[in-house]
Amino acid sequence: MRIIYLLPTHNNKPSGGIKVIYQHAEMLNRMGIEAAVLHIYKPSFNCTWFESNVVKKKSAVFNVSNDFLVIPEVLAGDIGSFCLKNNLKYGIFVQNGYLIQKGKNKKSDSDFFEIYNQAEIILVISEETKKAVKFIFSSYETKKIIKIRPYIKDLSKSLKKSFLISFMSRKLNDHSKNIIFLLKNKINTNWTFIDINNYSEEQTIQILNKSRIFLSFSNQEGLGLPPIEAALCNNYVIGYTGKGGDEYFKLPLFNKVEYGDIFKFINKIKSTCKLIENDLNSFKKDDVKLQKNKLLAFYSSFEVEKDLTNFYNLLKLIKFPKNKTKIKFSSNLILNFFYNYN
Repeated sequence: MRIIYLLPTHNNKPSGGIKVIYQHAEMLNRMGIEAAVLHIYKPSFNCTWFESNVVKKKSAVFNVSNDFLVIPEVLAGDIGSFCLKNNLKYGIFVQNGYLIQKGKNKKSDSDFFEIYNQAEIILVISEETKKAVKFIFSSYETKKIIKIRPYIKDLSKSLKKSFLISFMSRKLNDHSKNIIFLLKNKINTNWTFIDINNYSEEQTIQILNKSRIFLSFSNQEGLGLPPIEAALCNNYVIGYTGKGGDEYFKLPLFNKVEYGDIFKFINKIKSTCKLIENDLNSFKKDDVKLQKNKLLAFYSSFEVEKDLTNFYNLLKLIKFPKNKTKIKFSSNLILNFFYNYN
């Protein structure tokens, strides 16, 4: 059996969802399970904004008797329909429950629900996405919904900290601009801001290790990764959870703000700036260290490999067709999606 993760993009902009898919395929191979990724519209494409040794599939030709396709939720309608028509076994990877409807494309509601109901497995990245799947597709077997968390390593480095506030404007650009404008006369002028949007992984790590505060503008996400990475680089994280982040957004590292409460957001930044100015070693406190260690343990390679093992054990129960027919997928059906995908 070969597991093939399909990818919906062919641009080199940083995307946590793409990185997670590369990670999972790479880890499966290290576990001795054959897995590859395929950028279905442009198979020759390779992400270079982060380091990876993932196996790449170079063509959209699939073996009915051997290949298991993992479809991202944003392509579930078209590719799921193609799989059903050609007797290809497939699962759907929902990284963001709020994007499930985007994958419907022009399918009718009944056809779209059938595509999910016929999926052998539905993978989810967090409790939030699991909740969304169970709510929308209530008849789907719960035991076939498998959570596979992302692997998040310790990114901390021994770099000198600055009075720097980092943030990522990709999700809610207007919110970030508004908060920074309103903050400038409210905090010590020693503090500066930096937007890490579209930086490479290595550049992002360097900045997060120099900054002391990270502002989270997560917006309707399955699981926002930048806030976790920022916390592991010794930043206090303030802001929105995106809902998916509710499972880790807890004090002392994370300070939650309800979506849109700009003035509370600003006041929490002000108080955190003061806290740091009064104690530059606050990150060495035991409660902070304990929370960091719990995060590292929860998103460790050991735990992710356990998740992937659960996934593979369920796959082993699937009966594949015996004929060795090879099927080619034409991306012409979804070109409009790719051109408009952000």
